[in-house]
Amino acid sequence: MKRIKRILVVDDNAASCQAAAAILRELGCAVETMADASTALERLRHVVPDALLVDLNIPDMAAVDAIRVGARACIRKPIDTGSLVVALQPLLGVLPHSSVSPPLSTATECSPSVTNRVNPTH
Repeated sequence: MKRIKRILVVDDNAASCQAAAAILRELGCAVETMADASTALERLRHVVPDALLVDLNIPDMAAVDAIRVGARACIRKPIDTGSLVVALQPLLGVLPHSSVSPPLSTATECSPSVTNRVNPTH
């Protein structure tokens, strides 16, 4: 049996956070949401998710810097199913639909003010 992947979504914009969570749940993930980076860092001291989806344009940038250390990919907002599938493909083991999936940039190519990052930990 395939283990359900745990994803932590961190975004101070409630609509963006809920949209990302809904897409991830459709992909079969267990999702926890946080509205700020400090709370997320505290949560990460106790629970290590399989991946993080973090809005890098939230107020507590020092905490965001700590979270982004291991970023492997980024996706641009607004988030859509195709970009999440592409970014999480190594973790989820699903194949993206080429007609739906926009190109994915590497983490080093993305501007922190307009991106989210995904950090698969397993």
